[in-house]
Amino acid sequence: MPKYFFTMVDNEGTTHSEGALDFENHQVAEAEAIKALAGMANDDLPGYPLYLLSVEVFDEFKQPIVEVRLLLEVIRK
Repeated sequence: MPKYFFTMVDNEGTTHSEGALDFENHQVAEAEAIKALAGMANDDLPGYPLYLLSVEVFDEFKQPIVEVRLLLEVIRK
């Protein structure tokens, strides 16, 4: 089964998965990244100074596959 690594960016900084995660294919890894991003947003919305939550998926060779982001924009009028 293919191995994947996740890198998460939140209000606390950047976190790399401690080990490889096994998923059937890229699509399943992407779906898990989306679930992880939703969980991060549920715990804490993005805030100053970044206003961004992100999960990036890498393959077993540490090549980037996909990044999912939640961007909170503050538009003052």
